[in-house]
Amino acid sequence: MNIFVDQAPCDIVVGIDRYSFTLRQGQPFHGFKAVPRHLPFHVVHFQHGEDGVRYGYWLTATNECYLALSYNSEKEQYVPEEQPAGEPQLVAENRLAACHHLMVSYPKVDEDDMWHQLTQYMRWSDMRRWVDDSSRGPFAYVDSSVTTAEENAMLNAALAKAPTAAYTEQTTLRYTPIHFKSTAAIRPDHRMQDYLDRSFYLDHVILPQYHGNSFVSLLGEIQFAFLNTMLFCNYGSSLQWHALVELVCTASCVTAAQIAQLDTLLAAQLDALPAEYHDSLLNEQVWQRCLLASGPESAAAARLPQAARRAASIFPDDSGSDIASAHSLSDSEESDGPAVAGKVNYRARTATPVHHETSIHP
Repeated sequence: MNIFVDQAPCDIVVGIDRYSFTLRQGQPFHGFKAVPRHLPFHVVHFQHGEDGVRYGYWLTATNECYLALSYNSEKEQYVPEEQPAGEPQLVAENRLAACHHLMVSYPKVDEDDMWHQLTQYMRWSDMRRWVDDSSRGPFAYVDSSVTTAEENAMLNAALAKAPTAAYTEQTTLRYTPIHFKSTAAIRPDHRMQDYLDRSFYLDHVILPQYHGNSFVSLLGEIQFAFLNTMLFCNYGSSLQWHALVELVCTASCVTAAQIAQLDTLLAAQLDALPAEYHDSLLNEQVWQRCLLASGPESAAAARLPQAARRAASIFPDDSGSDIASAHSLSDSEESDGPAVAGKVNYRARTATPVHHETSIHP
């Protein structure tokens, strides 16, 4: 598959999947060639300037002859092109022949097949449902500033109390709503049981109502939220990623086979996340509770050994009292009402970073 991209109108960081590079204004570049179809999903992403919004398009490796993005000067960003009428195969061949030498080949350095590990449970029908995008076709738009439906509801409630405040309808990420202390999660006659073990919430609410009773679909949402966190530094996606991880890790109903899937998935995610993102995108309290509550040899770590080893290498060996204090503080600060994505406190956030794990050059 080939993805055509117009020449950059200014200095820009452009990338595909986990790889990115900087293009200077006027530098010849016309997209990506030989993008593998055996990987069902890819994402092309852009950032204009150091402080620009990171944005991009998820796409599915369809049977289309090609996909194309062109720069829209009014929107000041790249947008998908319409497929031409007539013979798209011929159009693609002519376009490829004209600019093949100015396109970048898809990187072949993913020796561990990392992109497959990071996307293997994702499904296009789910992704389009989570991305509140009215457009059709093989693209789904995400950027660093897109809020989740949960964040948007909070904003609406706040604006409703300020009659003079103007509200603008905006795109949202419609992730599965996670409310750990809601009446849906905690039954009145099983309060302590449901507080300590979220099996009822997972098995009787989240999976049937939002994932068609498919644990694979839930794993796909964990992957999608993580990648939107890493690639776009999207804060709402980070909240969702942590909430879903905590939900599954605190539900005893999850089978050994499902835990093994989660273990491999989380280990790959922690491996893929660049070290410079750890402070801004990882909630240490969640990882300590889920994997390292009593150290790297704990029962929690034994359930998820690969992920626990990665987490132990990222976070310092805090004393048990520090961890217990963080846990009790998190619980006590939550109100009795529903809590969006649990209680998440991050360390100081950095400016929107540019992902540069591996650079490729046109």
